[in-house]
Amino acid sequence: MRNVKILIISGQDVEKRLPIIKICRGFEFVVMGSSRNIKWMFDELGVRYIYFRMVRKVAPISHILSVSQMVQAIKAEKPDIIQTYDTIPTFLARIAWFFDRNALVVSTVNGLGELYTYDKKKYLLYRKVYELANRILLLGTRMLIFQNHDDLSFFRQRGMAGRKYRVIPGSGIDTKYYERSWYSGQDREKMRKSLLGSEKPFVITMIGRVVKSKGVIPFARMAENIAASRDDVEAVLVGPDDKDSADRLNDYEMGYFRDKVKWLGERKDIRDILYVSDICILLSAREGMPRVVMEAAAMEVPSVVLDVPGCREIVIDGRTGFVVEDEHQALGRVLELLGNKEMLYAFGTEARRRMEQVFSLDAIAQDMAALWQNIIRKE
Repeated sequence: MRNVKILIISGQDVEKRLPIIKICRGFEFVVMGSSRNIKWMFDELGVRYIYFRMVRKVAPISHILSVSQMVQAIKAEKPDIIQTYDTIPTFLARIAWFFDRNALVVSTVNGLGELYTYDKKKYLLYRKVYELANRILLLGTRMLIFQNHDDLSFFRQRGMAGRKYRVIPGSGIDTKYYERSWYSGQDREKMRKSLLGSEKPFVITMIGRVVKSKGVIPFARMAENIAASRDDVEAVLVGPDDKDSADRLNDYEMGYFRDKVKWLGERKDIRDILYVSDICILLSAREGMPRVVMEAAAMEVPSVVLDVPGCREIVIDGRTGFVVEDEHQALGRVLELLGNKEMLYAFGTEARRRMEQVFSLDAIAQDMAALWQNIIRKE
């Protein structure tokens, strides 16, 4: 009996699908993504990688070309299941299915993207078109997977969820990799100085793209306010400057945040940075299931997050971190944690335990594998 063949279609962070691929047995995977220089990562696993060009904004001509590439891949690979991730790739892949309807489409809704961040007139129009198209595209979608209950409710209210859906919380965190025991015997202060160039005893860290909706400017204001009252805290921002985003910072905003925080740019050593961090900060306007908060929790780093979809399902307020209403309240909670080492430790320990029980890679992979197998059996 041959393995079930799954074509994964995802965006620029398609390499985040590697852990699921590694752990799921009994499947043949082919991956299609919009990152150019990562083919070698999939080659190491014997997984075929197909690049497609994608623009992360409303661009009809570019999207038509992307759909064309997807159609070619679907016809050539003849998958049993097309598993999609990310807003634009999912939308385009579901259109591509209509040109070759032999595969079963499973789409993961991991957030709503920039489309629902703004209230400008053009975005309101885009939303109406997007929502109408999604109702039509349900005809070719076997299952929708939501990563949090807020997004499920949002889709149901707008008639975009259909009748077949599930909530699977995130894509899974490798709690064996994100574990403090890797650093047993290492001098945390020396490591902090080496990584960050800082000798300050406390580090608050934000990890994410440098765009407005991720809360970069509120984080910079937080750093400025903390620096006004104490000089022992380093505010660190890790992430790329997303110049192609409609949500990008202007020159003044870039100058402001770079003056207030230590910006490390895009980094691959996230585990190391989390190990030397004391608090993870995320002040996004909206999230799907923020991976960085889960990675921080696995590393026993408590988080302070806004009360938005995704964040509120990961952080248990007052037990694994704080869920706050605005940046002013966030500042107060961060100062509270910085002033109470016992609370920092207790929250971090509980956050780690929760990751192991609910959000581990093993648990999520088991859910995904069972879902794929059940869909094939019912066909």
